[in-house]
Amino acid sequence: MSIASASKPLLHPKALGVTGAALTAGSLVTLAFELSITVSAYTALALFLVTVAVVSLRLAHGKVDSILHEELDHAE
Repeated sequence: MSIASASKPLLHPKALGVTGAALTAGSLVTLAFELSITVSAYTALALFLVTVAVVSLRLAHGKVDSILHEELDHAE
């Protein structure tokens, strides 16, 4: 066994390039999928918070209305 044969690459450089490109593409697809899940989660959270805010405002408005009606009833 000579030193020259021992230093031969296991894979052809083009095969390494194709493998690297495939891994990069796979990583980008995975990243895009994770980002879409993250965006979906933040969108769901935002909708939930808006719903809670609207319900809270309506409840508060209802309480203010009932207090005003009570005060008006006492004034009459």
